[in-house]
Amino acid sequence: MSYLSVILALLFLPGSVIAAESVGQLSPHDPFVAVLYLSLFLFLGYVVKAIFLRGIMVPSSLLGGLFALAFGPELLGSVIGSLIDGSSTSFLSPETLAFWKKSPTFLITIVFAGLFLGNKIPSLKQVLKQGAPNLFFGYSLAFGQYTVGLALVVFLLGPMFGVHDLAGALIAIGFQGGHGTAAGMGGTFAKLGFAEGMDLGLALATIGLACSIIIGTLILNLSGLAKHAERVSIQDEEAVSSKDEPLHDGGADQPDIANSLPFHIGIFGFVIATGWLMQQLFIRIDQLLSGGEATIMGYVPLFPIAMIAGLIFQFFVVKFGFRRYVNSFQVQVVSNIALDFLIVAALGSLSIGALTANLTLVLILSGAGIAWNMAAYYIIARKLFGSRWKVRGLGELGQSMGTTAIGLMLLKQAEKVDPTAMKAFSYKQPLYEPLVGGGLVTALALPMIASLGAKGFLMVTGSILAVVLVVGLVVIRPER
Repeated sequence: MSYLSVILALLFLPGSVIAAESVGQLSPHDPFVAVLYLSLFLFLGYVVKAIFLRGIMVPSSLLGGLFALAFGPELLGSVIGSLIDGSSTSFLSPETLAFWKKSPTFLITIVFAGLFLGNKIPSLKQVLKQGAPNLFFGYSLAFGQYTVGLALVVFLLGPMFGVHDLAGALIAIGFQGGHGTAAGMGGTFAKLGFAEGMDLGLALATIGLACSIIIGTLILNLSGLAKHAERVSIQDEEAVSSKDEPLHDGGADQPDIANSLPFHIGIFGFVIATGWLMQQLFIRIDQLLSGGEATIMGYVPLFPIAMIAGLIFQFFVVKFGFRRYVNSFQVQVVSNIALDFLIVAALGSLSIGALTANLTLVLILSGAGIAWNMAAYYIIARKLFGSRWKVRGLGELGQSMGTTAIGLMLLKQAEKVDPTAMKAFSYKQPLYEPLVGGGLVTALALPMIASLGAKGFLMVTGSILAVVLVVGLVVIRPER
């Protein structure tokens, strides 16, 4: 319990400073109350999942976030408040909601700082040998989502409805990045003048998650893959790893400190601090090159740089023989708590007004994103994977619209048809998730659109997509 207290302190203390800027003077108990409510809604999500939705690939944190949203001032908050004390005050205070609105910026940094910590990082040769077709198909889906979204904004939504250029990145941020990344980019959206972008990204992430499960299940049944499938029940999809081998060797020589959660919290602090110093250095370099204010790096959030700092840290840990001190299980404990709190806070503070005002935009972008993913599955995957395209492409389809866990679940159900698909899917992750799966490319997309315009960045993503398709379809030879 004391360990959990330390983690909660790590999560809510930075956010209280930011929340104070928006709401005014906070009382000492306000941050505690905000985190307490996050914990209660998260607990409620896990209980509902365990009792009513067992085996269904819906994250418990997503359920908790929906409950938090329902108790907010735009839905049931005022009604519940009047039932409790007879006033019209919302059940959740403005201070709590302000804290929730700002905290994802910090929480996503914790999540990304731990992406490489404790992991065995395969060589580039291993990745390309085992997972090259999966990697290039994943890149095709990702850069296609940028290209489709930007093209819609440039040629239709912008001229006809005056939609902001940054909306062109929403498909990729919501589908590829998911709830965590969409929420974590909230600060960047606000800095660049599109504050409602976070709420729209969260809506797209929810639609993508639901459609990845529904469409993936339909494909399994309509394609005949389900005939060979085993019944799969993943009780805790939040704990599913995308790796196919242990991340930590352990063994008799494993030191006691490797099982210390406070020690690993300290590692996170060191990595994030290093990332912050790197960010400041990049901003200074950008300022020198531009001769004034930072044109790009000033808008790049901390989380992708913290991820790079974590990779560098892990490299030196392995290089100098200290890998056994960094336990991936303890790293995942911290990362999973941060991610769960992030999703609940982001959904709980979602603006219903901003969402309903932009509902047409959300439906158009989500429809276009789904159409692109389906076209890529039935056309590109067939060419890239050869005779194995139905299974290999299915895992990528599930991940590109939903989460890595959904991609793994779909592959698991079709494992008898292609037993090697899981390994190929896993080997591509080190060169995929840190870049386009809500990583570095995702973080740079918004500043690049602000700098180049939607049309300029469309040319960039379109060119990358063309190169990826040519290399994937011409150079990479599919297995027959």
